[in-house]
Amino acid sequence: MYYYKTAISNLFVKGTLDKIGEVDELWSLDCHGGASPDNQRHNDKKPGPLLDALYWQGIQTAASDDTQMAMVFEQSRLLGSPRLRMLKVHDRSCTVVKSFRREIQGCFGPYSESAEDRQPFGPANSSAFIYQTANKLETSSYWGAVSTYGGGGFVQYLTIDDRHASAHTISQLKANRWVDRGTRAIFIDFVLYNANINLFCISQYV
Repeated sequence: MYYYKTAISNLFVKGTLDKIGEVDELWSLDCHGGASPDNQRHNDKKPGPLLDALYWQGIQTAASDDTQMAMVFEQSRLLGSPRLRMLKVHDRSCTVVKSFRREIQGCFGPYSESAEDRQPFGPANSSAFIYQTANKLETSSYWGAVSTYGGGGFVQYLTIDDRHASAHTISQLKANRWVDRGTRAIFIDFVLYNANINLFCISQYV
């Protein structure tokens, strides 16, 4: 169990998630470069290391791609759709000193549930820009190093077996500023099953 957990953690964290320092680095994990909302799916940039890990190809032949793209390390099956969940705060979540209120219109403070921004934004036809409650998502709070984060948020599901469709979806999030100044946490959730050792791996990266 320990070796399985460590192998999966190293695949997704070392040299990828642990290197994020700014927004552009976050997007580069999912898709190298970006794409405008008008681009067609196959015109998107190639998938980045996060999608490479989720939709592992390894030494597969082209003939097996359709049935094996949802495998990680060629042995762990991806169960269900990977999920991205984002939490943000509103632009009145901190106080601007009186002397600067004319110049500074908004202030984005630290995360707290009372400061959570739950208002819809972005494209009206995309559920990723509509807040969903913790009850609806059946997700509990997360106790992090900086704050305790609520179980709700803005959610985007990726496909279970099509890396190019997932890359396109992520490029749309980037183009429509799904992550902005108010963003305080992003969660990546997915479940793997390895039949060889009969173990599930429930993964959450923050």
